[in-house]
Amino acid sequence: MRYQWQPRQTSFHLRALAGLIEHESSTGKYQLTDAGQMAISLIEDFQFLAEKTRQMKLGAPVNYVRNLALGDHSLLLYDAETFKREISFSFLKEGLSKHQAALYIVSENKLDSENRQVEKHGMTFHQIHSGAFTILPSEELYLRKGKAHAKIIIANWLEPAKEKQTAGFEGLCVAAELDSFFENAKSKELLTYERVLAQKYPSTVCAIYLYSAHTLDEKELVQLTKSHDHLITRQFAWKRSLCA
Repeated sequence: MRYQWQPRQTSFHLRALAGLIEHESSTGKYQLTDAGQMAISLIEDFQFLAEKTRQMKLGAPVNYVRNLALGDHSLLLYDAETFKREISFSFLKEGLSKHQAALYIVSENKLDSENRQVEKHGMTFHQIHSGAFTILPSEELYLRKGKAHAKIIIANWLEPAKEKQTAGFEGLCVAAELDSFFENAKSKELLTYERVLAQKYPSTVCAIYLYSAHTLDEKELVQLTKSHDHLITRQFAWKRSLCA
């Protein structure tokens, strides 16, 4: 069956498509020629290959985060919200499959949109309402009365880790945004928090901290890299050596 093609207003003449389309006098419409059909097939093949290439490139960091273990403290440097979600939800779903509780921390102004993304990425009603999966606003954990204190923040999110273990989960996997620190001009407090956390990181938690590549300067990135066991980007995933 041939494609029927109805021309729209364009800035080029139909002669530019000569050999690809032909006019059907009985209907007054245009249809693809054999060459046009082949061109459509080639375009579809190209789109398929482009998508497979995208998935292969994404596959490396996705597979990497699926193999993170309790006690791992990781930094994700993302350049797009879609990439951040692909990594975060792949990581959290893997944790759920290992009978870990999952905690997703996002800025309060993103709660509604991220709740919709949770459903799109396959988190089930049962997981959410059984307490296996929780989404929380970052401000609730990081900021109290506009202030950010490292020890208080660590206590705030280690509390749910203890609660989940008491409930029978193997541990807690966490994907956490840190935007609220930058939005409230608390980048120095953030660096202090990450440094303190690295010194006493719990063995019952596996976390990926989510940083936009556009928010960090070179000095901040160097310090944060030193505070994490793993650095993950779209291009590569790397485990920091103990002597680094």
